Amino acid sequence: IVNKQLGFQQLEFEILLTVIRYVYAHMEEVLDDPIETIHPKCQLDVLFKGNVQRFAYAFAELLKYWEITDLSWEDIPVNREFETFRTIEDLCLFLERKIIEKQ
Repeated sequence: IVNKQLGFQQLEFEILLTVIRYVYAHMEEVLDDPIETIHPKCQLDVLFKGNVQRFAYAFAELLKYWEITDLSWEDIPVNREFETFRTIEDLCLFLERKIIEKQ
């Protein structure tokens, strides 16, 4: 999935693209150009219109895509999803940390 030869910037870019992909797939609103509209500073509660269930689907799919299985209870933001992950960037940084930990 992630070639250890990839540079750090390539990993960051791939994480950002996958986050945008899965966030967009579970948003209520359809955007003309998600790559141009959704950026690292976008607020997740705004993108999901406060819908925690839609966020949970995107979060679960991202964990599956990146093969992240070793999570602690602190990593699972039940009832605090949008406080834990305020922005796209927050979600990307979490995934990046978990991907690096498993390598």
